[in-house]
Amino acid sequence: MSQGNTERYASAICLSIVTLWLLPAISAPGGAPANDNFENAIELPDFSGSLFWSNTDATAEYLEPPHAGRGPYGSVWWYLIPYTDGTFNVDTHGSDFDTVLAVYTGDSVSALGELASNDDDGSGEGNSGIWVLDVVRAVKLMIAVASYSGYGYGYGYGYGYGYGYGYGFGGNIQLNWAFNPYDGGQEYEDWTTNFWPEGNGGERGSDDDHDGFSNFAEWMAGTDPTNAQSFFRIRSITATNDGMAIEWEPALTSRLYDVFWSASPTGHYELIMSNLFDLPLGNGIIDSRGTGNVCGIYYIRVKK
Repeated sequence: MSQGNTERYASAICLSIVTLWLLPAISAPGGAPANDNFENAIELPDFSGSLFWSNTDATAEYLEPPHAGRGPYGSVWWYLIPYTDGTFNVDTHGSDFDTVLAVYTGDSVSALGELASNDDDGSGEGNSGIWVLDVVRAVKLMIAVASYSGYGYGYGYGYGYGYGYGYGFGGNIQLNWAFNPYDGGQEYEDWTTNFWPEGNGGERGSDDDHDGFSNFAEWMAGTDPTNAQSFFRIRSITATNDGMAIEWEPALTSRLYDVFWSASPTGHYELIMSNLFDLPLGNGIIDSRGTGNVCGIYYIRVKK
């Protein structure tokens, strides 16, 4: 398998889909950092770089998950949207307190899908690091930095309702990150010569057949970049006695496939099968979780 990872998606509904940035720690009303809450996450200013911040007076939110098994205490949030598939590294080396670090997907602090987390990567000072995390084009990465320890307040009402705040023993954060796009290397270059032997096409980001998929995406999916009718797709979803049978095309022996499912277009996508290469149906799988009653949205990810 090649180093790095990149993916393409097909979807269907079962009812028929080092740059150095020196930034001040901006404070919000009440003294907490501007990105104290998940919904106020700040976009990282570049695809690689470093920045300085503070989580002094930062809190944890109601229903916020623990980060790397701790707290949560005094978390602050950033986000990054990769422009293509690749890998992502992030660490807190240079911070002056014991940090925890986590990367998620999701649109709500109460419904996050963890991609990776770390408490202490052995670099010293209790700093954290996440290395070579596979990421997907246009899938928003939510990055939380929080304190290893802290203290909290809880409030309770009748009928079982309550909430609390977790403050961290924090300080100055140095956040370092790098997004590394995957481009297919020489294998991609060799592939383009089959379609453009004179070298008059095949740029990775171009869409030479105008079908909405870049040449690079077509290489990954195994489709013809000169034919607008050739693209990665889910061919059928059928209810059977054994479960939902999902078939897609093309299905290549040189690629791996992940299957995701969600009950709704805006819901969290659950990874139900991963790294498939010997497909039970030849070009698909059976989702046997509900023996035919798992209607929802399926996403198929092809990767290398």
